[in-house]
Amino acid sequence: MRPLIIVLLVVVGVFVTFKPSFGTTESPGIRGGWRTWAGLVAVAAISFYDGIFGPGTGMFLIMAFTFIFSQNFLKSAAMAKVVNTATNLGALVTFILGGHVWWTLGIALAAANILGAQVGARTVLSGGTKLIRYALLTLVVVMSSYLSWQQWG
Repeated sequence: MRPLIIVLLVVVGVFVTFKPSFGTTESPGIRGGWRTWAGLVAVAAISFYDGIFGPGTGMFLIMAFTFIFSQNFLKSAAMAKVVNTATNLGALVTFILGGHVWWTLGIALAAANILGAQVGARTVLSGGTKLIRYALLTLVVVMSSYLSWQQWG
């Protein structure tokens, strides 16, 4: 699965690089109809991927929401955080039911995650869609390099 994800990451990076207006503007009021169904299918597919493999889930959600709902990266990032939180809570419930939770470490990680989310949200709100675009492109380069190194290094 890793080679496919590497290709998808590179495709996303190339697309965002050569389409600078993508994710910077918004078409207000584009909801309902086929877009709702496409959004649900995208969330289901990406959430399944998150449960199986995981890397790049947030970026894939941001790209899907931006494309499907014709909205900017900022709104898409906020929607992606909600979906990502839901998938993480689902994983947590599964691991709790299976008795596979290291509570001390989990609580420390949860506290760090909350702190990081606060800092990240403030940073994104002050930097706007331009910052998200650069962060997304940086993530593409770092993740595709790391996954390539894991696969072939």
